[in-house]
Amino acid sequence: MATQDTVDSVHRDVYTLVSAGSIAALLGFSSYFMSFEYSDFDRVNFADQGHAETTFQRRKKLSLVVLIISAFFYVCGIVLLTVGISLYRNERTEIANSITGIITQAQQQAQQPNVNEPAILASVSAAIIILGMIQSARHFRKTESFGWLGSLIYAVGWLMFAFAGASNDNSLSSIRGDRLAFTLIGSSLVVAGTWIFPWALHPNFL
Repeated sequence: MATQDTVDSVHRDVYTLVSAGSIAALLGFSSYFMSFEYSDFDRVNFADQGHAETTFQRRKKLSLVVLIISAFFYVCGIVLLTVGISLYRNERTEIANSITGIITQAQQQAQQPNVNEPAILASVSAAIIILGMIQSARHFRKTESFGWLGSLIYAVGWLMFAFAGASNDNSLSSIRGDRLAFTLIGSSLVVAGTWIFPWALHPNFL
């Protein structure tokens, strides 16, 4: 059995990519609501209404900048998560020290498909997640809710992400039940947290 030091060294790049991706995606998601709050004067208390009117254009431009930055961070976060899932194939196990172990690993490697199927699934999932978020954001601007279409697309993307992350090698048939249990729970919590966010922020967006 591998020691903790071995596991850390084997998966260090994956840890770094996934952690950075999660932070970037969370920052981007939060910044979106910050931009909405900043440009919505009904949600901001001004002692001087005249001051609010004179600064409207400046606040609107800054809100757009925040919105662009939030989109950039969110997309970068999803991309980093996708790369982390794809890289796991290359760092999933420590290289064997014995001749028998090396032969076994070589045989297992030879049986794998040449194409990294989980990486392809993760890439498609990432595109679907971003598409769902764009649709939800457009709907949110008008109704302050994400809408069923964007939410459904978003949920499907994260569900596919969970299956890609549960794979153990280049084949989708290598999905492990113990890994899938964690990735499905994680993806479900992300989707649930996203859906709850608009209701949690009422009556004021913070």
